[in-house]
Amino acid sequence: MAYGPKKVPHSWKVVGTQKARVILSVFPSGIEEMFRELGSLPPGPPDFEKVSEICGRYDIRFI
Repeated sequence: MAYGPKKVPHSWKVVGTQKARVILSVFPSGIEEMFRELGSLPPGPPDFEKVSEICGRYDIRFI
């Protein structure tokens, strides 16, 4: 379990070479829409500009 408070920078890192999954509980709700939008992007390497645009609508910024 990890706590990532809003407005406080935090990060995640996968250590190793295997794929990883994360299960999130987010309070208050709403950010699940961001993940739906991100999931609808085309397969392949992510377009970071588009990812940043989508995340920005949910007050997520990359530093």
